[in-house]
Amino acid sequence: FQAEDGIRDRSPSRGLGDVYKRQIYSNVTDTSFTTTTDLGDGNVLTQTWQCSGEGLLQPEFSSLPTGEEVTLTIEYVESSGLTIPAADQFQPGATWTTRYVANATLSDGGESQMTMAQTTELSHTVIGPETITVPAGTFEAIRVETTGNVNSATSMGDISVPAMDIAMNFVSWYAEGVGLVRQEWTDLFGEGSEAATMELVAIEE
Repeated sequence: FQAEDGIRDRSPSRGLGDVYKRQIYSNVTDTSFTTTTDLGDGNVLTQTWQCSGEGLLQPEFSSLPTGEEVTLTIEYVESSGLTIPAADQFQPGATWTTRYVANATLSDGGESQMTMAQTTELSHTVIGPETITVPAGTFEAIRVETTGNVNSATSMGDISVPAMDIAMNFVSWYAEGVGLVRQEWTDLFGEGSEAATMELVAIEE
């Protein structure tokens, strides 16, 4: 099973533009499955999701879009909670949380490099069914709204910045038998404006 996503920047000043990535699902068992994401330019991300009676947990919070001029490397030391609950819990009004603890490095390709110790806390709420159209087609999907906070302590060389909290907000639409078909990011890094939209472009089986 393969899915191709396109990320379209809603704020051209950030320079993200249109970005496409292909994701392949494999090694499916009762307790896990593997996603292999082709990010282009020879970059491949492989993740093994955890499956339980309560739902699915993505091992890394990797949906955050980044620009072409910045490289973000993240080492996750903790992942807990749920990314997507079980189908019988995926009902309007349902809520769940996800927590990630990571060490991140941000580089612009030159000598400048920032390191960050980050804790991400996410709270998800199922809003209800909506009909949504993306390049891959029209789907009856479930809208999920997510609010979150990233606590980040940053350092650059010998300079350390006190820990700060960054608000995150995004909306996701999930279709039965397909998965994530659309995601809209808002208030990215606390800038208070719509940041990016990710849509499902095609499905190949």
